[in-house]
Amino acid sequence: QEKGPFQPSLFDERNLLEVTSEAFPGERLIVCRNPLLAEQRSRKREELLQATEAELLKITEATTRARNRLKGTEAIALRVGRVIDHYRMGKHFELSITDSSFTCMRKAEQIRQEAALDGLYVV
Repeated sequence: QEKGPFQPSLFDERNLLEVTSEAFPGERLIVCRNPLLAEQRSRKREELLQATEAELLKITEATTRARNRLKGTEAIALRVGRVIDHYRMGKHFELSITDSSFTCMRKAEQIRQEAALDGLYVV
């Protein structure tokens, strides 16, 4: 039994790990690791991040173009909201919207933390 973060070296040859949790006193929790599922989730997340980033970059460019510039906090936020709602990746981006500009940046640490859980599930 182990407490704390899951490290690949903690799993046995069947990709199983028994853990305890204060949230579930007296219960046996088995953490399972599926390497194929981990690869699939990692690939899918990166595809969605890239697609989201590409669409957000278009909005950034629209706020800086010379003609027909996108401006106004509400107008910019509506466009950003459509992209975020479509790809469901908003939690992975730091967004900054002003009346005349828009910038975004990936939350690398949060993405790394989520990636560490790829392929894990508890039974």
